[in-house]
Amino acid sequence: MSKKIVLFLIFMGCFFMTIPKINAQSVLDLAITTTTDLTQNRLFYEDQTGNLTFEEIQKETFASKFESSTKEPLNYGFTGSAIWLKIKIKNTNLQKNDYLALMDFAVLDEVDFYFVSPQETVVYKTGDITPFTERMVDYRKYIFPLSFQDTSLHTLYIRAANKATLQLPFKIITTSEFQKKITAEELGFGIFYGILLIMIAYNFFIFVSLKDFNYVYYIISISGSLLLFFSLAGHQSQYLLPNSPLFANQLVPCGSAFIMMGISLFTAYFNEVRKHHLILYYLLWFAFFVGIATLLASLLLPNLYGRVIFFTNLFGLFLSIIVLTSSIYCFKKGHKASRFFIVAFSFYIVGIVVLILKNLGVIPSNFLTSNAGEIGASLEVLFLSFALSDRYNIYKTQKEATQKTFLEMEKNAKETLEKKVTERTKELQQANNELATLNQEIHQKSEEIKAQRDALSNTTTDLEKTVKELDKQKTDILSSINYAKTIQRAMLPFQERISHALDAFFVFYKPRDIVSGDFYFFEEKKTHIIFGAFDCTGHGVPGAFMSMIAHQILSDIVNVKKIYSPDLILEELHNKVYSSLQQEQTQNRDGMDGAIVSIKKNKTEKGKAKFETLEYAGAMNPFYYVQTPLDASVTTELVCTSIKATKNTIGGKTKQNEIRKFEKHTIQLEGYKTNFWLCTDGFQDQFGGEKNKKFMVKNFRELLFSMHDKDVKEQYKIIRNTFINWKGFNKQVDDVLVIGAEI
Repeated sequence: MSKKIVLFLIFMGCFFMTIPKINAQSVLDLAITTTTDLTQNRLFYEDQTGNLTFEEIQKETFASKFESSTKEPLNYGFTGSAIWLKIKIKNTNLQKNDYLALMDFAVLDEVDFYFVSPQETVVYKTGDITPFTERMVDYRKYIFPLSFQDTSLHTLYIRAANKATLQLPFKIITTSEFQKKITAEELGFGIFYGILLIMIAYNFFIFVSLKDFNYVYYIISISGSLLLFFSLAGHQSQYLLPNSPLFANQLVPCGSAFIMMGISLFTAYFNEVRKHHLILYYLLWFAFFVGIATLLASLLLPNLYGRVIFFTNLFGLFLSIIVLTSSIYCFKKGHKASRFFIVAFSFYIVGIVVLILKNLGVIPSNFLTSNAGEIGASLEVLFLSFALSDRYNIYKTQKEATQKTFLEMEKNAKETLEKKVTERTKELQQANNELATLNQEIHQKSEEIKAQRDALSNTTTDLEKTVKELDKQKTDILSSINYAKTIQRAMLPFQERISHALDAFFVFYKPRDIVSGDFYFFEEKKTHIIFGAFDCTGHGVPGAFMSMIAHQILSDIVNVKKIYSPDLILEELHNKVYSSLQQEQTQNRDGMDGAIVSIKKNKTEKGKAKFETLEYAGAMNPFYYVQTPLDASVTTELVCTSIKATKNTIGGKTKQNEIRKFEKHTIQLEGYKTNFWLCTDGFQDQFGGEKNKKFMVKNFRELLFSMHDKDVKEQYKIIRNTFINWKGFNKQVDDVLVIGAEI
């Protein structure tokens, strides 16, 4: 029994496998069949290559490839395919022969009609990339008259392709039905366009009156909606640009771009989004610039039409979410004017979203989805007028409350003033009596004052002359100091000279006054590089004089006496300053602090010096350095070191027969990358920060070590910015000098 069942199932399977797949298509007789529903008479085929010709598609081999669909209309969203429709049709009542084939969608690049009868094949190619003047019927959509010569079977083929969304709402209607359809549609569009134009004019006049740019942003949005729906309906090709199909097509993304720009700015400023949420505010500005980019792409890159349309649909969904989110958020934060705005743009955005979803093929196309944008825009205009009125009422209420408060304040002030006037009147009466008594005394003294005035007049004249002389002296002194600044800056080594010896270095030099008591010294000799930072006693003009004396002495020590050891340089500098200023006889206590290094050259390769050792000696000013092994395989820990200076100054008070010595420190350079810094004490002693305290040596040392792995340009920026931020609005207390180098 089981074997018989198995054999029966095998037999039935083989039987059904031998039955060919047939897509049944009934013949449409226009004389007896309604023309509103063609789903039973219409077959379609999707040509994914888009290259099939009419001769190929009507071959018998393609007959079985056509499929039926109960979906009306056919909506493929954004696709690169071409769609072929096939309808078998006849007319058994030739007395009624006024039928029209209508492709009821205006934005299609290519729409080709092939009407095959036993006698001939009539071909009509149209679309929105073809000039409007070449259409058979003067209509914004695509009409093909069906002319039957006899009652035999005819076949209608339609090929449609589009770079944007591909929808095929196809109908067959009579001429009278077509006229009724045109009348109803154009009346509806006329009302819709009229509403938008009236709102544009209305808001323009309000803007001229109030100078409120919110109305300009709203005008841009309405203009974009007018341009978009005018173009989607096909009116731009029919009325504006009948002979320029390429530019007419670009008006669709242009309208979307204006909507993006207008809605984003109108939302941002009508709801005062910046006061409540900065991120949403910047997102709305981002949408504005995306709108500008879309507009430019539409005008300059027409070949990207399909991609631009697809992008505007997707970005429109994103912008809709941002607009509603911003409005609701601002309303919750207390911006009452947002309430009608939310309702108005909810209608508009719902309409736009429904239209976009229909264009993307997500939801079916029908009267509501096809006209969702126009319906939403009309409701938006209605409710947004309420929003603007509501905003005016809110401002009016606030103004009345302010006026009421002001009137109450004015009343209280008036009562207080009257009370004070009464009190003052009594006081004045009493004072008048006293003044009458004093008047006689004043008259007597007036004669004395007159005599004194004459004397003061002469004194004033003398003082004016003295002030002019002092102003001239001040100007002369400032000119002299500024010239001294030029001389002092010329004394300092130029950056180009230092860069010839050192590849990587920086000098942060910030005098407190016009001229400075801080200076830096640099000399490159055949075997050594001498680099130092010095802080002379005082600042301004006294410090500058001292710095010039010290610089000249240093130059003589290095260049004439050929002394390169840093400790000996400081000892010789001390002796020369002590003797030059005759400090033993005059008891002069001026001197300086300093830090100096002597870098010994080892050899020169390819024009660049190799360094062997660095020797440091300091007078009160320390030395900071960090060494990193050049060999990556060496696991030695990073060396971050500060070397304390000798607690002796250069010059100044000296004990009798005292020989002032300075300790020398030697650092090996070979095998390491060495970063080092020299400085005076101006940076550490600067007041600032939140508690207005000194920066301190510890913080300065940590700052230097924290930036050792940065290049010297970045180190300079860190030093400069840290000092500026720390000082803030405080006065600079001392000259500042920081030198950094990498070898």
